Amino acid sequence: MTNIYNLFKFLEDKKGKKIPLKFKLLHAPETIEKEDLNVEGDLDLRDTEITSLPDNLKVGGFLDLENTPLSKKYSKKQIRQMIEKKGGEVKAEIYT
Repeated sequence: MTNIYNLFKFLEDKKGKKIPLKFKLLHAPETIEKEDLNVEGDLDLRDTEITSLPDNLKVGGFLDLENTPLSKKYSKKQIRQMIEKKGGEVKAEIYT
């Protein structure tokens, strides 16, 4: 893992600050836990190289996938359907 992961891990261990889901999705997907998949607010993944979303992802706000490989490959409707088929939901808008 990267040095930034070690910094996030230190903050989590010493200060109780959770490692952001965005970082885990992009750099350490093997560390994602069930409780990470419940995002109360927005999830901004724009301008990233994200190519898939995890099962059971629940986003209480918007999901921003602008300028990602997903937004060139799928429509908003298709992305929402994929998330729902995998046991998740997005309460607000999906941006592509």
